[in-house]
Amino acid sequence: MDHTAPSTLLLLVRHGVTPTTGQVLPGRAPGLHLSEAGREQARAVAQRLEGLELAAIYTSPMERARETAAPAAE
Repeated sequence: MDHTAPSTLLLLVRHGVTPTTGQVLPGRAPGLHLSEAGREQARAVAQRLEGLELAAIYTSPMERARETAAPAAE
């Protein structure tokens, strides 16, 4: 009798860098988008996730978080 339960893999990804990374702590400041370097980080994460069967992608409503997740969601 096999008593092993199916496993779940949870991946946590922090948003990419913004123009103010290292200068100011934005917290919940709206309207802060990724810098070009942050967009490249988001594309790199999406590339690393290629081939995985993602059941869902969740983000905060902040623009920088949504922009980070967007390439992986395509």
